[in-house]
Amino acid sequence: MTCGVSYDPRLEGEAKVAWKKIGQDSVLSEDRTLLLSNLTLSEAGDYECAVETPFEKAQAKVKLKVSGEAPKIVSGPPAKVKQFLKSILWECEG
Repeated sequence: MTCGVSYDPRLEGEAKVAWKKIGQDSVLSEDRTLLLSNLTLSEAGDYECAVETPFEKAQAKVKLKVSGEAPKIVSGPPAKVKQFLKSILWECEG
């Protein structure tokens, strides 16, 4: 997600950025872009990007919706097959 707050580009070195999930105190990122990987349903919710420059403070809020979980491999090939394969392509049924 990219922070929707804009400011004078001349202040780039002085601007402080902080991404937080609303309701939590920990800072998730101090970059303009928040990258979340391996999402689960618990990551859904409202996030805030706050930018502070020497002259002003501004915030932007983003709602993240997670509609499902990533597929998980629950079983692998038989042991005999593993000995001969360097890579394998799994086809998922949906």
